[in-house]
Amino acid sequence: MVLKPRPLPPGRKFFFGYVEFHKQFGYIRIGSFKFNWRKVLWWNSPLLLRYSWRRLHCAYDLKSPLRAFLQLLWPFPRKWPIGALPPPPRLLLADGDAVRARYYRDAHVQNGLPLWHRRDTLQSAFYRLYEAICAADEPMVGYTTEYLFFRPEPEWSLDLLADPRTMTTWEDLHDSDSTSFTGSGTGRPWTEEEKAERLAVMARIAVMLEEVFNWRLDLGLRRDGSVIDKGEGLPEPIWTPERCPAWAHETPGLPELLVLSHTWTGERLERGWKPVYNIIIKDASMRTV
Repeated sequence: MVLKPRPLPPGRKFFFGYVEFHKQFGYIRIGSFKFNWRKVLWWNSPLLLRYSWRRLHCAYDLKSPLRAFLQLLWPFPRKWPIGALPPPPRLLLADGDAVRARYYRDAHVQNGLPLWHRRDTLQSAFYRLYEAICAADEPMVGYTTEYLFFRPEPEWSLDLLADPRTMTTWEDLHDSDSTSFTGSGTGRPWTEEEKAERLAVMARIAVMLEEVFNWRLDLGLRRDGSVIDKGEGLPEPIWTPERCPAWAHETPGLPELLVLSHTWTGERLERGWKPVYNIIIKDASMRTV
């Protein structure tokens, strides 16, 4: 069987393919100016609205992408409200699956959206890191730590972390409030012991962020995304150390050991485990580059 080429249409010397189409119709003329229509069609503003819609529309388990997109466009409030304090660490550790599902459904998807990115706050991101560490989810801890580090704005300075005891959200959370965080409430307000554990863990995380940020800065990484070369023969780069707030260093440790891990056996302290504030937290996932 011999395949014969398809005959050309009458009066045409060649097939009208992509190249010919682009030469004939690829530009828009306005007076003496000529524009590439494809570049005009795919032009993106700094807000990346089309990209934001596609990311929300393709997000896994996002109930209403259109509602989330319209909330991004609505200009009020200028910054996302912080909301209530997250639950105590033991509850988050026991219900880590719900914490991970909420993070990967909302924050992990929206971190890359410029509109959401500009309205996020240091305190909200810090609470997300607290939930990730209490849920013992190492990938989530790594993502959130990098997100906090690569925010060079002055209002994202580490020493501006507010003391949870001085915030208006420092109150007893009832079952209806805790359900919005973990999907399962306790049916009672948090006890003083649970509040003390929550405060101690937040203080420990603030100190860990100081150590991790300074470690990254010493490597030559900068919070604006630039990298300072530290090769041989080059002068030692000058950088200003990050400092966590004073309340983190003044918070007392816990009377009993608190282990925020599903894998620690209690036999010995492995590399990367630090029992500070009488709390065992693995910080290896925070030291990523």
